[in-house]
Amino acid sequence: IAFNSDGTKMFVLGLASKNVYEYDLCKQYDAGGASFSQKFSTSGKEASPTSIAFNSDGTKMFISGFGGDDVTEFVLSQGFDLSSASYVGENCAKSGQVYTALDFNSDGTKLRILDRSSDTVHEFTLSTGFDISTCSSYSTDNDSDNLASLTGVADGKPEGMAFNDDGTKMFIVGNKNDKIYQLTLS
Repeated sequence: IAFNSDGTKMFVLGLASKNVYEYDLCKQYDAGGASFSQKFSTSGKEASPTSIAFNSDGTKMFISGFGGDDVTEFVLSQGFDLSSASYVGENCAKSGQVYTALDFNSDGTKLRILDRSSDTVHEFTLSTGFDISTCSSYSTDNDSDNLASLTGVADGKPEGMAFNDDGTKMFIVGNKNDKIYQLTLS
């Protein structure tokens, strides 16, 4: 799930349908009054989408999932309007990884990706905020990008991730127990 900047739109990914669904909300951040607006297909670009993120003004949308070991970028000519979305490209790849969640810091210069295959959160540096074509590259033999190893923390394969505003707390959801794990980042 993702929201626009004022909480009047909600975006939900459909893993099986390969769609991003856009809903209008009657009250800010209140899904109780959600009404379907439109959908956008990720088919052909991300076969099994699991995570979605936007830049702050909604002119860029990022998707990751089980279908690839990278992040896919779309540009939206009208902020947070799926009907204006078009494909840009993929980057921030690490061979053999399964990305189940992604998150940017506030200025888009840090991209954090939850890798289900290794129970690790990888952190990429972007020299231009929210531009994945400027994503730092690294070798699969170099683990200096690991923000955190989650082995034993998320009950097996981690599924979801979120950060507090200043990045000092990370929250992880595992797929075996009904728990949210909180990690403190120095």
